[in-house]
Amino acid sequence: MGEVVSEQEQVDAILDGLPEDFNSFVMMVYSRFDTPTLEDIEGLLMLQKAQFEKFRHELVKSKCLC
Repeated sequence: MGEVVSEQEQVDAILDGLPEDFNSFVMMVYSRFDTPTLEDIEGLLMLQKAQFEKFRHELVKSKCLC
């Protein structure tokens, strides 16, 4: 209480809290950046979410064609 939480601690908490579906994303983040910023993580998570939505849409679309 009353202690400042560093940006790196915030980033680590966000990445640690992601579901298992994001394991490859987390590995990519840690291998790509020495110290990712919160802004980096926010942008990358938005891109990842868009990719997941695109994949799910294509999966549903392919099931409807069968």
